[in-house]
Amino acid sequence: MRKMGGLHWGRQIGIDLYIGLLLFGLVVGILHGSAAVLLLWLLPALIYGNLVPLLYFLLHFNWIIATLVQSH
Repeated sequence: MRKMGGLHWGRQIGIDLYIGLLLFGLVVGILHGSAAVLLLWLLPALIYGNLVPLLYFLLHFNWIIATLVQSH
């Protein structure tokens, strides 16, 4: 990790990953409004990376769309 962090592309990948996980956390927090649900999704996301947000959106796609359409 230290060697990768010293390389430009290594820092770029790390920043991209954590910005993506931050945005995922914001979406889950806004849609669910529960810290417990947010933690249940973010803890595995820190281990498995962007696979967890993909799984979340696949499982909750219809509910997310219905919630977004309903709020407008």
